[in-house]
Amino acid sequence: MLRCDRTGESVLGTGVVAVREVSAGSTLGVSWWIEVEERSAEDFMTMARLELDGRRAGSGMGGPKLWPGQPVNVFTGFNDRVPHVMVLVRAADDVIGVRAVSDGGRYAETEDERGRSFEVPLSPVDPESQLRYGLALLPQGEGLWDVRAALVDGRSWSQLAARRG
Repeated sequence: MLRCDRTGESVLGTGVVAVREVSAGSTLGVSWWIEVEERSAEDFMTMARLELDGRRAGSGMGGPKLWPGQPVNVFTGFNDRVPHVMVLVRAADDVIGVRAVSDGGRYAETEDERGRSFEVPLSPVDPESQLRYGLALLPQGEGLWDVRAALVDGRSWSQLAARRG
């Protein structure tokens, strides 16, 4: 089962800049935690740390907390140590749900060809960054086709649609 069970714990202080753990959980046998480091308003780091059978992997994204007009920032990555596509999100405080849609293990060109939809569990709103964080791992052999979000006011957002403009 997916879960987000911790928020806001300080894990490391490095001078003026501090790395904080904002969420943690486990899925598909993989333990994970999300850390953030705010260097400046435009240099906000979000890192995912993964552990499977004693093997550790990590990756993440930088840039502004959210890109202008976008309620969600998404990072996807893959590492041989943890053989699942990782979907890491940071979301505005008015995002109430995020789902990752897989490609079904094949190149999907249309909505009808897409794979399954997976919940990306979100943390509570972090009081310092005013963002929510989440992570999902796709089943082995499946890639990411789209990320979709639901907002509290009833609007929806799609990463694929945002890219197409």
